[in-house]
Amino acid sequence: MSYAHDKHYEWIESAYKVKCSDLGKQVANILGYVGRGIYNAPFRTKKVDWANPQCIEVNWEQSMANWDGCALTNLIIECHRRMIRVSIQPNMKTMKIMFWQRNIRTGSVSDRLPNIEEMIKSQDEQWGRLTTAPT
Repeated sequence: MSYAHDKHYEWIESAYKVKCSDLGKQVANILGYVGRGIYNAPFRTKKVDWANPQCIEVNWEQSMANWDGCALTNLIIECHRRMIRVSIQPNMKTMKIMFWQRNIRTGSVSDRLPNIEEMIKSQDEQWGRLTTAPT
């Protein structure tokens, strides 16, 4: 079963009788995908301020990996695709994950969020890797 759709926020709005901000909708959809259903995701959905238009914070209660389960990879890719800055911080026995909307791909560091392909290219250049296949 795929959880890759943009309807997870509807469950939040229906279950808690709240109106999600645009950012709240995006984050609910991302976390619903990453957590294999927003109702299954390992954080307390009711404690999140889904209406906040500036920043959404959750306390994730499980590990994340880049391959097996790939929650970490899915989180990073979806945030880049949707132009959402994500920050992961320690928080006692959980990981505090914070989300902010960005609106441009170029400009100052505090305003922009490059797409994932640009991030991979930048990292490859830093490591001196080829970014195109040799002919």
